[in-house]
Amino acid sequence: VWWPTNNNIQNSPVILNSQVISSATAFTPGPGLTVSYNTGDTNVFGVDQPNYAAAVASGDYIEYHFTMAQAADFLGVDLRRGGTNVGRDIALSISKDGFATSDLLLVDSTHETDAINLGAQAFGHQFASSYRLEAGESYTVRIYHYNSTIGPNVTVDNVSFRMDPYLDTDGDGLLDRLDIDSDN
Repeated sequence: VWWPTNNNIQNSPVILNSQVISSATAFTPGPGLTVSYNTGDTNVFGVDQPNYAAAVASGDYIEYHFTMAQAADFLGVDLRRGGTNVGRDIALSISKDGFATSDLLLVDSTHETDAINLGAQAFGHQFASSYRLEAGESYTVRIYHYNSTIGPNVTVDNVSFRMDPYLDTDGDGLLDRLDIDSDN
């Protein structure tokens, strides 16, 4: 699933594979952040906390909701934004119960500033280990933004989640990613 902000699409999700994700909703900022949109980016205001614990306490996150059609391993997140307006740390937590409980999958991952090398390319944040997403379950992901090197206003663009689905398209009992025969 992908939340593009190109051409004033704003925050509506695009489901890239409906066999894996059955639904997703627009992202929403937490109480510590506000957002605005321009032609190609989401401007995020209020990224003013020095660390993860302070960002949690202040609600400095953007929340994403989706429902799985098929089980998959959740592997990481891509944030596409180049230029000089990206230097900050991020953390990612996930919940199935509205954050009564949650699992922290990523913390203190630096979203680099590199105008020459990144351009508008994806900057990936890989989890230390995969997280199993169950078919039929709805999930909420919070991406916390903090420790900004450029001040309290940052830009987020084209957030997408990397998943490895548990698909067996030929019905032979082997997951596609493990199946080496030619009938997939």
